[in-house]
Amino acid sequence: MKNSIISGITFIMCVLISTPTFAETYTSLNGAINGIWMQQYTDISSNVSNLIELNMQNYAQRVMNDEGLKHKYGIDFEKEAQMEIDHYQMVNTPDIESGYKFFHLNIPKYAVQYAEAGDINYLLGEYWLVPKKAYRENQDVSWNLFDKNAETFANNELIELMVTNKPVIPFDMIDYVKDTNKIEALLEEAGAQDFIDFKVIDVNSIHTVLYFKYAKGEYGILIRDADNNTNKPELEHLKVYDFSYILEKIGETQSMGIGGRTVSTKELLYKKNVYQEEAESLQQQGLLQGNENGLDLLKPLTRAEAVTLLIRAMGLEDQTSNYTVSQFADIASDNWASPYAALAKEEGITNGISDTEFAPDDPVTADQFATFTLRAAGESNFDYTQGIQILIDRGIITEKESETMDLFTRGDMAKIIYEARENGLL
Repeated sequence: MKNSIISGITFIMCVLISTPTFAETYTSLNGAINGIWMQQYTDISSNVSNLIELNMQNYAQRVMNDEGLKHKYGIDFEKEAQMEIDHYQMVNTPDIESGYKFFHLNIPKYAVQYAEAGDINYLLGEYWLVPKKAYRENQDVSWNLFDKNAETFANNELIELMVTNKPVIPFDMIDYVKDTNKIEALLEEAGAQDFIDFKVIDVNSIHTVLYFKYAKGEYGILIRDADNNTNKPELEHLKVYDFSYILEKIGETQSMGIGGRTVSTKELLYKKNVYQEEAESLQQQGLLQGNENGLDLLKPLTRAEAVTLLIRAMGLEDQTSNYTVSQFADIASDNWASPYAALAKEEGITNGISDTEFAPDDPVTADQFATFTLRAAGESNFDYTQGIQILIDRGIITEKESETMDLFTRGDMAKIIYEARENGLL
């Protein structure tokens, strides 16, 4: 599994940031809200149960092979070990009927800018949250977190357990979220028309916002704050606001207290340069093609897109027709990226992430793209981890411009290719 840290969730492991694979399309708010509950997905519910059962079997095996416990309990070992196994199973049984999917703001930087542009989906990761069944009254319930992508389930990987009694949807808000008539009435009062999308979004593990996309706007309803906030935003719960306004007010609080530490929220307000003029110039030269969202300059750039743009910038696109068989195991021969990746390998731009894999859908980093660019220019004798610094030293980009390339986008790519061509590097 690809590794990437979920920023702000301090109690879970590294999981994949990806475009949701199981994302459903609904034509009504009622259908979308009903669609977040795990019990609606028989296959996924079964997979989750099987994964937890496998986890329990692995735990039982560890206990039975634990030499320390054998020494501790002596002749009573089997009895005591079975009691530990039974207890572990009791407190780890999932409550599938109460499980639901939510979206975490994996990349909080630039969130307000992306929300205002209608591109917040680029910063989100989709997950399942499933509570354990309480085995005594007033128990603090812990939760299982599952990555919501086909690769995880196919490989029978159980994401690390997170233990918290602060669920994304507070217990006392469950009925509110399910009351679609009440929510729909609030949105209609706010002027929302022509439903498109609904999501439950977790922000910095502190706030939960119900997100609604309509044809003429994006709205939000705040349903959760952490109890120990050091600086609450000026927002009312259960009131409809513009979604970007909610993120803006959260960002203005500067810091929030969580888990005994302070979490900065001002990064939500940071902004990237989209480099519109440079991108339009490349488009006019036939080097940059748009998609259904136009030039889509805030879209994070993938490795496949990166080498494709460089092949075009080098004037080599005609040669891609010579590559009909994929050079990498993770790119099918009929995939649009296959000939570009193969030609990039032939030209020495990149050898992939291994001898057999290219990782075409992985986000490309600024240093990786700078390295690709320098190699495309025929250079090879340099430290690939210093790619961006080399471009700065050569005046291709400035230090300040590089600071917002931590999330590398199509706009950042356009800036580097444009300036590289202007400076005779490509």
